[in-house]
Amino acid sequence: MARYITITTWKPENARALNMRYNDLITGKAPKEVIEGFAKIKLITTEISLGSRTSFMIYEADDEDTVTTNVVSMYFQEVCHQVTYPVLSFEDYLKVRKLMPPEKMPKPEKPWKD
Repeated sequence: MARYITITTWKPENARALNMRYNDLITGKAPKEVIEGFAKIKLITTEISLGSRTSFMIYEADDEDTVTTNVVSMYFQEVCHQVTYPVLSFEDYLKVRKLMPPEKMPKPEKPWKD
């Protein structure tokens, strides 16, 4: 099961439409495919900042459900902007770090620049 964070932002003029679509999803009025896709998501948390019109949703989904769960994003794409990142829990990060500790990594030839 993979873990993701989706960051959603919206414009003031789209707030009502976004709210209506989300309400349709949680009340079962959204299209069947959207409800089925959302049911395959294991929601960990959702945090919302109304002042900055941004929400953060952390969830897990099975790789084989990628197509089904992306229907949910498609349902919202006209009323908001979403960016999704695959992420690790901090516990999993510590496991990765144990496999590749910083002292085993080669030093860069020159400092990194962004």
